[in-house]
This record gives sequence, structure tokens and C-alpha cells, in this order.
Amino acid sequence: MGEPTIEDYYVEDRTFPPSEQFTAAAALSDTSHHEEAAADYEAFWARQARELLTWDEDFHTTLQWELPFAEWFVGGRLNLSANCLDRHVDAGRERLRAVGAHVRVVVEHEHAQRGVLLER
Repeated sequence: MGEPTIEDYYVEDRTFPPSEQFTAAAALSDTSHHEEAAADYEAFWARQARELLTWDEDFHTTLQWELPFAEWFVGGRLNLSANCLDRHVDAGRERLRAVGAHVRVVVEHEHAQRGVLLER
């Protein structure tokens, strides 16, 4: 028997349960998200994207999959900075202070000068 090939790993049946400490700190305590995703993964991810992200333009197709390429949230447009930083700052600095964070973002781009975008 030779070295395993990629095809040997197509079916994976091992499981890796989380530690008790990890489970205790988890944001979810039941399997409802898993069950929803298993029932209709495209609808699940569409709902997650719409509920958890702020879209400048809503997407019209959740998943366009033509092997080997997959394109998610086709037609959608969002602002990465607004979703990753601004909404957390707008929610209140106390949340950031709780973890000892000081919000400062520096941008470097070929068409922009280096500068501070936000410091509160």
C-alpha cells in the first residue's frame, strides 16, 4: 500500500469534540444553527449574512457554484471597514474598553497617503 492520495480524504468520519472549557464559553448552547444549516445551507448563510452584516446593496444570489469556482452573495456590496470596525465603535467604546483595546486604524494604499482613519 502506497502513500495516501487526496481521494483517500474525501470522506471524513472522525470527530473532534470541543473541550468542556470551550463549550462553556460558546455563544451557542444548542444545535439549532447546525440543524438549520443542514436543512438548507444557502438559506442559512443568506440569513446570517443579512442579519450580521450591513449591506450597501443586497445580494440577489446566495451561492453561484460552478466547479471549481464558488461565488457567495452575488450582486451584494458591503463596506469592510464599516462591518469590521465602525459598527463596533458606534455600539459604544465601553465594549472596546472592556478588553483594553484602543481603536486605531492606519491605512496604506498605493493611491492614498498613510494616515489615521479613526482614533477615539
